[in-house]
This record gives sequence, C-alpha cells and structure tokens, in this order.
Amino acid sequence: MYFRDLKNASEEEKKFIYNQYCLTFPIDERRNEEQFYSLFQNENTCIFGIDANENAMGYFVTWPMNNFLFVEFFEIYQIYRSTGVGARALDELKKQYKTLVLETEPSAMGNIAKKRIEFYERNGFYIADPEYMQPAYDITKNSINLYLMATEEINLNAVKVEIYNKVYGVKL
Repeated sequence: MYFRDLKNASEEEKKFIYNQYCLTFPIDERRNEEQFYSLFQNENTCIFGIDANENAMGYFVTWPMNNFLFVEFFEIYQIYRSTGVGARALDELKKQYKTLVLETEPSAMGNIAKKRIEFYERNGFYIADPEYMQPAYDITKNSINLYLMATEEINLNAVKVEIYNKVYGVKL
C-alpha cells in the first residue's frame, strides 16, 4: 500500500472521487462541488490516494496543523471495505503523523455510525469531544453534532480553534 498525491490528479479521477464522496457522505457533512474541487488547489490541504497493486482503493483529504493532522475526509471505496485496507491506511498515516484528529457521526445516528466509531477505536482513536459541532460548509447546510476523535491527548480548545479557523473559516 502506498499514498499518492492527488493534487495534480486528472479531471477524470477528481470527478470519480467527487462522485464517490457524494455517495458516502451525508449532504450536511460534505462540501458542495465547487468547494470540493477547490481543495485540490488549496495550499493548506494534502490529498492522498490510497493505492495498492495498481488499484485506487480510497483517499484522504487532510489538513496539516500545528501539532496534529486533521483528517477531513477518509474513504475506502465500497469494494475494498471490510478487507483491512482502512486499518492499514490509518497505520501508514500514523507513521507519518503522531496525532490524527477527525470528525465522525455519533453512535446515536445508527448502526453504521456505531461501527465506524468502533473501527476508529480499534485503530487507536478515542472520543476527544462528544459535543463537538461541525460548522456548516455554507448557508444551505446545517451545523451538526459530531464526535471529535483523536489518536493522542489533545488540547481540545486549541485543536477546535485551529480546525474551525483553517478548515471552516470560522472564528471561535
């Protein structure tokens, strides 16, 4: 398994990723099409393809921060789920960044959310903030309660301020 920089991916590959993204993430948890494509031009993001054996298996959209890596989006494509690819990808990412932080739906949102939390916990994450509010991506979307999860102890206030400011353009 290896990570491939997707910043200069072909338009066809970007479109494929965007279509998968729309199928996977609920509307309030995702950027609109223009916002999504702008991530590829944003100097503050790192977008990696998760590849093995010449196959694209998923991707990460990440934001390197002062003391952690914020994983805004992490997706393993449907045909590769439950094969260990996601766990291996997180292991590789943890080798490069000591502290990972991400948002995920609370277990009360259903069985898939519960399984996702269990997956992250098996892979070294803990719930750092069960009351975290993800800001709305734009005026057509809602802010939503998510869990903020991390792989190491974090200064919760500092982490939230940095995520809100850099990722969402919101001052806390």
